[in-house]
Amino acid sequence: MRLKKKMLGIILSLVLALGLMPGMSMTAFAAEELTDTFTTNTGATEYTGDYSKVSGYVWSGAENKGIALTDPNKNGGTQYGGPITIETLNGEIIDKVVLSGVTNTQNVYIHPSSGNVTNTLKSGDCRYNLNADGAVEIENINSTTLTISYHPGYSSSCFYANVVVYCHGASVAVTGVSLNKNSTTLTVGDTETLAATVNPDNSDHTVTWSSDNTSVATVDANGIVTAVGSGTANITVTATNGTDDTSDDKTATCAVTVNVVSSSGSSDNTNINTASLVLKKASKSGVVLSSKIVSKKGVAAKYNKKSVSVSKSLKGQKVVKAKGVKLSKLKKLSKMVRIYRKKNKSSKNTKVTLKVSNFSKKVKKVYALHYSAKAKKWYITKLTINRKNKTVTGKWNRLGTTALVYIA
Repeated sequence: MRLKKKMLGIILSLVLALGLMPGMSMTAFAAEELTDTFTTNTGATEYTGDYSKVSGYVWSGAENKGIALTDPNKNGGTQYGGPITIETLNGEIIDKVVLSGVTNTQNVYIHPSSGNVTNTLKSGDCRYNLNADGAVEIENINSTTLTISYHPGYSSSCFYANVVVYCHGASVAVTGVSLNKNSTTLTVGDTETLAATVNPDNSDHTVTWSSDNTSVATVDANGIVTAVGSGTANITVTATNGTDDTSDDKTATCAVTVNVVSSSGSSDNTNINTASLVLKKASKSGVVLSSKIVSKKGVAAKYNKKSVSVSKSLKGQKVVKAKGVKLSKLKKLSKMVRIYRKKNKSSKNTKVTLKVSNFSKKVKKVYALHYSAKAKKWYITKLTINRKNKTVTGKWNRLGTTALVYIA
């Protein structure tokens, strides 16, 4: 027997643009295509290739013409050919078998292990095709074995064919996935590429990337993380066997912290949060809230710059602090606004309730930072939080320029 082997496939790495939500993408890996070609009859009952073997019976009169499909001496000359059986050697999966040199193709029968015991191939059958060379192609087999019979009827001749077996390696399950780092710190606008390692490296797998907070960091199909805004996000890579069953998926996560860059070029995570404020209630009449700051200089102007911390904005000012407050621990929850009482009426000891947007769970304590023009002092007053209504309530020494600050 002369065995000719062709390698017709290579490992493919396909990046699929799925149009998923931002921060989510997928990469797929295809198995290697393997091919064995059997072309001669040497009177043997088994022909072995690199990945598969063909087993049948002997008819010695078909030397160098192909694999014998029929035996003219069987059943008194009424041929009930074969069957020949194709099996893979190491669990490879048969994708397609091509028989060239076969006549009267309507009499080819297949018996896949996963299908009917008898299945007559007919034109239009999903497993049957006649290619441009007139060869019979049996497709979509997806099995480790295939049995083929040929029933040409009465004949004193042997029928034979060249047999080509196309298969791919047995499916290898994913056992784990890891990232090149478990945490990283970026500044807004930075990018960093995370590298995923899937085990074993020859597994048939898909890789999906996702971010649990795309307002902080996003991730693309290649694991490139982009820092979007201040905060934290978890970037997760998921390796799956490519089936709908997610119970055997493997994941790894990288915790990403994103800071902003101050005007000095240093990383500063005390930037202003743009929570908006709405006046809900006041203990005195005529109280209003305005986003317009009277002076474009001084504390308010400094405070509203993203790069200036609470403590820096109050440098050189007289500050009356609530008990236990350290300026260095305070972070910005809102921009500065004006809260005042119309017609210059007294605003001393006014109780105010404000509704706050972007009320993060990390906010533990909230304070009102407000200015009394009469006392020429800044006051830091602790407020009561109502998380259900997203409001804060407290007493202002005197109404004036105000911002909300917090301790995480």
